[in-house]
Amino acid sequence: MPPLIDLDHQLFFKINQVWISSVCDALMPYVTDFRNTWWILLIGCVIWIAAQKMRAVKIILACVVALSVSDGLNSRIIKPLVHRGRPQQELGVNSVRLLTFPHSGYGFASSHAANSFSVATMIVMAEPIAAFFVLPLALLIAFSRVYVGVHFPLDVFAGGLIGIFSAIVADNLISAIMKIVRPKKRQRPQ
Repeated sequence: MPPLIDLDHQLFFKINQVWISSVCDALMPYVTDFRNTWWILLIGCVIWIAAQKMRAVKIILACVVALSVSDGLNSRIIKPLVHRGRPQQELGVNSVRLLTFPHSGYGFASSHAANSFSVATMIVMAEPIAAFFVLPLALLIAFSRVYVGVHFPLDVFAGGLIGIFSAIVADNLISAIMKIVRPKKRQRPQ
């Protein structure tokens, strides 16, 4: 086994089976499942839009673009190319403490990590002060994927990098489109 994969497996076992607590056992399955937390995101967006109006709407739309780039790149290109199984597939069902339903499909890279980091990065680029809230939240979501047993640490690390990259690509794409849609006004000669 290559040393990096061996280290990845060892870290997985530490997070999934050694560094555990009853509080995290209750919290992490909740955090990791978007079906549980979508309403928090919705309330946050409504409050943000109420406070900042069109600025918030523009940032939220930019987040949707970043999320689309991230999810498409990861789910449609990287996962099919890498073909890495999830922990229960690679290590066996009895070797993984699974705190959520068994996941199928490839594990590398984590789409949850990629998508949460793409949105967090886009928000931080627009509102740097938000880093104190959105980056720990993205880290928590990524960590939860390993804790509940559906991803290896390398999966979430790579997912985070893909998310950051996707936000930068989306930001550049939006800037390029805005230059086409709203070119700078030329000054009239005097």
